[in-house]
Amino acid sequence: MPMKSLFEIAVPVRDNNDKPIPKGKNLAFETFLLSSVGGYTRMPATEGAWSDGKRVYYDEMRAYRIACDPDTMRQIVKLAFAVYSDQAAIFVAEIGRAWIIPRNMGDGQLYRFTREAGNAMRIGGK
Repeated sequence: MPMKSLFEIAVPVRDNNDKPIPKGKNLAFETFLLSSVGGYTRMPATEGAWSDGKRVYYDEMRAYRIACDPDTMRQIVKLAFAVYSDQAAIFVAEIGRAWIIPRNMGDGQLYRFTREAGNAMRIGGK
């Protein structure tokens, strides 16, 4: 089971002219996430603000959590700038390591994940 990084990317709910982002743009972004990494977790919309030194932007944003490698995340950011084309910046955070645990490992045992190979090792038990 390969280790991945867990990223969060925040995209706007409204453009810089305060117009709602068309549903088609969000659908295109989510479709790309599904095809490139196999899934995502969309967080509820939230509010925030940031400044570019000249203007303060008050945004309503939607965050997506994505488990992937850094190269894939760069492609996701590139697409986000294309889809949300009036954005001067897009927030991305690398939260930490992530694994997808297959059902056959959900046996109630505790597992320790090794960084080197991204492998799971059973701790104690049978």
